[in-house]
Amino acid sequence: MSEEKNTQNSRWKTEFDTMVTRHHLTGAWVAVVLDPLWFISDYYIIPGYWKIFLALRIVVASLTLGGIVLRKKLNLSNVTIVLIPFLGIALQNAYMYSVMDVDTLYKHTFAYIALFIGAGMFVIWKPIYSIIVISLSLIGNIVLFEIFSKLTLEEILINGGLLTATVAVFSIMLTHARYHSIRKEIIARLQLEENTAKILHQKEVIEKSVTELEKINTKLSRFAHIISHDLKAPLRGISNLSEWIKEEIANKADKETIERMDLLQGQVWKMDSLIAGVLEYSKAGSADQAVEEIDIYELLSEVNKSFTLKQNDRIHILPGLPKIYQNKTRMIQVFQNLIGNAIRHNDKISIDIKIYCIDKNDAYEFSVQDNGPGIAPEYHEKVFELFQVLQDRNQPGNTGIGLSIVKKIVEEIGGKIWIESLPGSGTTFKFTMPKIQKPVNEIQGSREGVNS
Repeated sequence: MSEEKNTQNSRWKTEFDTMVTRHHLTGAWVAVVLDPLWFISDYYIIPGYWKIFLALRIVVASLTLGGIVLRKKLNLSNVTIVLIPFLGIALQNAYMYSVMDVDTLYKHTFAYIALFIGAGMFVIWKPIYSIIVISLSLIGNIVLFEIFSKLTLEEILINGGLLTATVAVFSIMLTHARYHSIRKEIIARLQLEENTAKILHQKEVIEKSVTELEKINTKLSRFAHIISHDLKAPLRGISNLSEWIKEEIANKADKETIERMDLLQGQVWKMDSLIAGVLEYSKAGSADQAVEEIDIYELLSEVNKSFTLKQNDRIHILPGLPKIYQNKTRMIQVFQNLIGNAIRHNDKISIDIKIYCIDKNDAYEFSVQDNGPGIAPEYHEKVFELFQVLQDRNQPGNTGIGLSIVKKIVEEIGGKIWIESLPGSGTTFKFTMPKIQKPVNEIQGSREGVNS
């Protein structure tokens, strides 16, 4: 983690230095070109000193140009590159101020102000450097005013000194704000680039994993079909042979032998059921994925017809069931297995099953509640595992696959399934189903029908 943080710090500092160097070189070149040209203003404002001022400007411009040209050879930092013209012009202006009268001082104030405005535009550094330059400039002004100027402090302040000092303070604030905002911007951009790269990498990994998973699932499905069909043939042979043997020895064998033959046939049937269950599980969710409008009440009425109930058994379909957009085959598999499970494992004289739904805004929560023996909490997750049966596995229909199929389908459509139950208090299977809007092609079809 520390290594990663150091790398991030190194990256933003490198990019920040590159950007700052570019800005400071631009500012330095502007100083090289424009500072000497200001002699034109000097010529008209204070003609008696313009030659001295031109010489000073040429010295500052030359030092600045030298810093630009020799920066790599002398390994000058980006701060030094712009510090040379900034400090040079500040001291140059300090001397110029000290030899001016009140009128000239007033006229020349905007030149000093231009220096700080230019610094605010081109300089990107920590505030400490601005404070150092301005402090040196102030010291230079005080010393030179003491030596050359005949003006009082009041005359200096009201004729430009106070305004210049105010602009200098704002220049410090501006460079401070730019330094931190650009720093934050670079860090944020680099983090965004890094996060984008990570997301793209994760997307590639996920896409690759999905492709590999699809290939594996296809191979497993094909393998399950092949193995199942290959196993069914010898199983049928064993079943037929055992039936023939049973018929041949019916009058000769004792009761114990007949019972063993029945046990053999039962095991064959059990194996056949498990193979059928494996096939059903492998196909669950892989059938036609077409989505259509389903009236859950009508679907449940249809599903309930497939169960044989005793006279006092009841399946209550409570009001409020929605119409949903989902794959009908999947929904039939889910409810068939849940209701079948509730019937098969019920230990009561009269079976009582309730089916209802609660609207959860972004999803529907369906419940299949029975009055059976209940399930202990430690088995609430285990019952969804493949081939897990809590009661007699030899009971007809007990393959331990039905609830695994339900869980697989519910999770594939983006839902969640869980159990609310305690021993002796019945069981409620609950599952959520995200709401799906009406398919676009169906909406367009209905509009075309209206238009026609």
